Amino acid sequence: MHLTNFGNTNTLYYILAPLIILPQFIGGITLGYTRLKLGFFWGVLQHGLYNFILFTMLLLFLNSSSLTNINNEEYTLEITKLELGLNRPVKLTTYKSENRIDSIIGNNTMAKEVAKILNSTDTILLKKSKRLNIRFINKTNSKNPKTIILDELKKEFK
Repeated sequence: MHLTNFGNTNTLYYILAPLIILPQFIGGITLGYTRLKLGFFWGVLQHGLYNFILFTMLLLFLNSSSLTNINNEEYTLEITKLELGLNRPVKLTTYKSENRIDSIIGNNTMAKEVAKILNSTDTILLKKSKRLNIRFINKTNSKNPKTIILDELKKEFK
Protein backbone atom coordinates (compact mmCIF):
# COMPACT_ATOMS: atom_id res chain seq x y z
CA MET A 1 0.00 0.00 0.00
CA HIS A 2 2.81 2.47 0.84
CA LEU A 3 4.25 2.16 -2.68
CA THR A 4 1.44 4.44 -3.88
CA ASN A 5 2.72 7.22 -1.56
CA PHE A 6 5.30 8.07 -4.19
CA GLY A 7 4.43 9.83 -7.46
CA ASN A 8 7.16 8.25 -9.59
CA THR A 9 6.24 5.94 -12.46
CA ASN A 10 9.47 5.19 -14.34
CA THR A 11 10.82 1.66 -14.72
CA LEU A 12 13.75 2.08 -12.33
CA TYR A 13 11.29 3.06 -9.59
CA TYR A 14 9.47 -0.28 -9.92
CA ILE A 15 12.75 -2.19 -9.99
CA LEU A 16 13.88 -0.49 -6.76
CA ALA A 17 10.42 -0.66 -5.15
CA PRO A 18 11.34 -3.42 -2.68
CA LEU A 19 14.24 -1.30 -1.38
CA ILE A 20 12.13 1.87 -1.29
CA ILE A 21 9.45 0.32 0.92
CA LEU A 22 11.83 -1.85 2.98
CA PRO A 23 11.81 0.53 6.00
CA GLN A 24 8.02 0.58 5.96
CA PHE A 25 7.91 -3.22 5.68
CA ILE A 26 10.28 -3.67 8.63
CA GLY A 27 8.28 -1.12 10.63
CA GLY A 28 5.07 -3.03 9.85
CA ILE A 29 6.57 -6.33 10.99
CA THR A 30 7.84 -4.68 14.20
CA LEU A 31 4.48 -3.04 14.90
CA GLY A 32 2.68 -6.32 14.27
CA TYR A 33 5.01 -8.15 16.65
CA THR A 34 4.51 -5.46 19.32
CA ARG A 35 0.74 -5.65 18.92
CA LEU A 36 0.69 -9.44 19.23
CA LYS A 37 3.09 -9.65 22.18
CA LEU A 38 2.12 -6.55 24.21
CA GLY A 39 -1.37 -5.67 22.99
CA PHE A 40 -3.20 -3.20 20.77
CA PHE A 41 -2.52 -0.10 22.90
CA TRP A 42 1.29 -0.56 22.76
CA GLY A 43 1.21 -1.15 19.01
CA VAL A 44 -0.76 2.07 18.49
CA LEU A 45 1.55 3.97 20.85
CA GLN A 46 4.65 2.68 19.04
CA HIS A 47 3.15 3.65 15.66
CA GLY A 48 2.31 7.14 16.95
CA LEU A 49 5.81 7.62 18.33
CA TYR A 50 7.36 6.42 15.06
CA ASN A 51 5.23 8.87 13.04
CA PHE A 52 5.97 11.70 15.50
CA ILE A 53 9.73 11.23 15.12
CA LEU A 54 9.55 11.08 11.31
CA PHE A 55 7.29 14.12 10.94
CA THR A 56 9.40 16.13 13.40
CA MET A 57 12.49 15.40 11.33
CA LEU A 58 10.67 16.35 8.14
CA LEU A 59 9.53 19.65 9.60
CA LEU A 60 13.00 20.48 10.88
CA PHE A 61 15.09 19.48 7.89
CA LEU A 62 13.02 19.29 4.71
CA ASN A 63 11.16 22.57 4.69
CA SER A 64 10.99 24.99 1.80
CA SER A 65 12.51 28.42 2.02
CA SER A 66 10.86 31.54 0.71
CA LEU A 67 12.92 33.42 -1.85
CA THR A 68 10.45 36.10 -2.83
CA ASN A 69 7.13 37.21 -1.45
CA ILE A 70 5.81 40.38 -3.09
CA ASN A 71 2.23 41.53 -2.79
CA ASN A 72 1.51 45.00 -4.14
CA GLU A 73 -1.22 46.74 -6.13
CA GLU A 74 0.13 45.53 -9.47
CA TYR A 75 0.94 41.87 -8.82
CA THR A 76 1.55 39.08 -6.32
CA LEU A 77 4.68 36.99 -6.68
CA GLU A 78 5.67 34.09 -4.43
CA ILE A 79 8.76 32.02 -5.15
CA THR A 80 9.83 29.29 -2.74
CA LYS A 81 12.85 27.02 -3.07
CA LEU A 82 12.22 23.35 -2.33
CA GLU A 83 14.93 21.41 -0.56
CA LEU A 84 13.77 18.11 -2.03
CA GLY A 85 11.47 17.89 -5.01
CA LEU A 86 10.04 14.43 -4.45
CA ASN A 87 6.67 15.07 -6.02
CA ARG A 88 6.04 14.85 -9.72
CA PRO A 89 7.05 18.14 -11.37
CA VAL A 90 4.23 20.30 -12.68
CA LYS A 91 4.87 22.33 -15.79
CA LEU A 92 4.78 26.07 -15.56
CA THR A 93 1.25 27.04 -16.56
CA THR A 94 0.34 30.45 -17.93
CA TYR A 95 -3.25 31.68 -17.75
CA LYS A 96 -4.19 34.43 -20.20
CA SER A 97 -7.18 36.56 -21.03
CA GLU A 98 -7.03 38.45 -24.32
CA ASN A 99 -3.51 39.97 -24.56
CA ARG A 100 -2.86 39.92 -20.84
CA ILE A 101 -1.15 37.27 -18.70
CA ASP A 102 -3.36 36.77 -15.65
CA SER A 103 -1.21 34.30 -13.75
CA ILE A 104 1.75 31.98 -13.95
CA ILE A 105 1.77 28.93 -11.67
CA GLY A 106 4.43 26.23 -11.30
CA ASN A 107 5.01 23.63 -8.58
CA ASN A 108 8.21 21.65 -8.16
CA THR A 109 9.64 23.22 -11.31
CA MET A 110 13.37 23.51 -11.95
CA ALA A 111 14.78 27.03 -12.13
CA LYS A 112 16.39 26.29 -15.50
CA GLU A 113 13.04 25.14 -16.90
CA VAL A 114 11.42 28.36 -15.71
CA ALA A 115 14.21 30.34 -17.38
CA LYS A 116 13.73 28.45 -20.67
CA ILE A 117 9.95 28.87 -20.67
CA LEU A 118 10.26 32.59 -19.91
CA ASN A 119 12.81 32.97 -22.75
CA SER A 120 15.72 33.96 -20.53
CA THR A 121 19.20 34.33 -22.00
CA ASP A 122 20.88 34.44 -18.59
CA THR A 123 23.37 31.56 -18.53
CA ILE A 124 23.42 31.38 -14.71
CA LEU A 125 19.66 30.80 -14.55
CA LEU A 126 19.78 28.28 -17.39
CA LYS A 127 22.21 26.14 -15.36
CA LYS A 128 20.33 26.16 -12.04
CA SER A 129 18.65 22.86 -11.18
CA LYS A 130 17.05 24.05 -7.93
CA ARG A 131 13.38 23.16 -7.55
CA LEU A 132 10.92 26.01 -7.12
CA ASN A 133 7.28 26.75 -6.53
CA ILE A 134 6.17 29.88 -8.39
CA ARG A 135 2.87 31.70 -8.05
CA PHE A 136 2.39 34.96 -9.97
CA ILE A 137 -0.96 36.77 -10.03
CA ASN A 138 -1.26 39.81 -12.29
CA LYS A 139 -3.61 42.48 -10.91
CA THR A 140 -3.00 45.11 -13.59
CA ASN A 141 -1.40 45.10 -16.99
CA SER A 142 1.36 47.58 -16.24
CA LYS A 143 4.47 45.32 -16.38
CA ASN A 144 5.55 42.20 -18.23
CA PRO A 145 5.18 39.23 -15.81
CA LYS A 146 8.03 37.32 -17.44
CA THR A 147 10.41 40.20 -16.78
CA ILE A 148 9.28 40.49 -13.16
CA ILE A 149 9.81 36.78 -12.46
CA LEU A 150 13.18 36.63 -14.23
CA ASP A 151 14.42 39.73 -12.40
CA GLU A 152 13.54 38.16 -9.03
CA LEU A 153 15.19 34.86 -9.96
CA LYS A 154 18.34 36.68 -11.08
CA LYS A 155 18.50 38.48 -7.71
CA GLU A 156 18.32 35.18 -5.84
CA PHE A 157 20.68 33.06 -7.94
CA LYS A 158 23.50 35.51 -8.65
